[in-house]
Amino acid sequence: MTISIACDSCRAPNAQGAKFCRQCGASLAATAVPPTVVSACPACGQPAVIAQKFCRGCGEPLAAMSQDLQDAAALGAPAPTPAARQAATEGAPAPERIPPSEPPTSATHRMQPRLPEIPARSSPKSNAPKPSRRKIWPWAVAGGLLAAIGVAGGLVYTGKLMLPLVAQRLVQDYVPVQAPEFQVGDTWTYEDSSSDNRHPTVTSSRHTYRVTSIEGDRVTVTPEDSGPDTRFSVYDTQRNLIESHTVFGKQPSFEAYEGIHHKSTYSPPWRGYDYPLTPGKTWHAFSTYNSPQLTGGANTIHEITGRMTVTGNVLGWERNIGRLDGVMVDGLKLKIEQTVETIGDSGATTVTYTTTATEWYVPAAGRSVVMRSTTHMPNTWNGDRTETSRLVNFIPTDSTDTE
Repeated sequence: MTISIACDSCRAPNAQGAKFCRQCGASLAATAVPPTVVSACPACGQPAVIAQKFCRGCGEPLAAMSQDLQDAAALGAPAPTPAARQAATEGAPAPERIPPSEPPTSATHRMQPRLPEIPARSSPKSNAPKPSRRKIWPWAVAGGLLAAIGVAGGLVYTGKLMLPLVAQRLVQDYVPVQAPEFQVGDTWTYEDSSSDNRHPTVTSSRHTYRVTSIEGDRVTVTPEDSGPDTRFSVYDTQRNLIESHTVFGKQPSFEAYEGIHHKSTYSPPWRGYDYPLTPGKTWHAFSTYNSPQLTGGANTIHEITGRMTVTGNVLGWERNIGRLDGVMVDGLKLKIEQTVETIGDSGATTVTYTTTATEWYVPAAGRSVVMRSTTHMPNTWNGDRTETSRLVNFIPTDSTDTE
């Protein structure tokens, strides 16, 4: 660093120790100043002169060093080095540094950069944003409704739940009719009327049937008005006929038959219906049966074998076919053709007859409510036979009454 003095006349800088101004030649004796003593900032090593209060490089206060420089200049001694100053002041208490109340306006002062104020952290429990809570109850309600709809749909599909008629009509073409479940004590009654071409007089009768026992997949159904005989049939859970039994009672004209057990076995079970039932469905079934029969005063046993063929067709739904227990219902119309061929001991065919039936099946009843059949029986004593069976708690309309 070069130390210079200014001329009082022209203010031109001149080197230390010059006696006359190099610019204008004026005498510099009046402007001569004591030699300037140069030292360094103890913090960063930046050069410093007498009367300099703060370091130009780092802003370190130089008040103590300035006093040392002034003392050295008055005595004509060199300025103490930072190491000598540190050794002189070592062990002495460091002067208390009092920050200036106002920043200095000197050109030699460099303001330290002011750091941005960082707000004090507060407790996260008080000011942290609360996590948003999702509303769970709408999802719970929606899930409950879907579950209820699924359960109800399953019950309707399996036939365990009956919908109102209007709702049934919306889904009846898509939901198959399942076989209803048997329960011990189930009872139903048909009113039958029949006639044949040799005896045109119409005869009427009622037959009541009851489920008397269920053992595994064997369901026993017994007619309640079988007279002195004991009759019952065994079905599977799909209402296919497995066996039919007759135990003859005491009758005046058939005393020799009393106590005889007449059993017919069907293999495979005779399939009158092919569940589930849907519009447009057709099915074909074949079954044989063995039936030992007694003739000639119960002295001769004949082994009767029969072959049965069934063809069924689900024609579709018909609306408002009648009232079941006072409620208007729709019915699934069926057409069933059955051929029975009976073969005697000699292996020759003895009887063949064909039955064509039209039925209206109502799921709420679990069975056909009206059945109209015509049986063609050639070479028999009664010829062709027409029969109508109606569930007694069903009142048909014209659509089933006249067909």
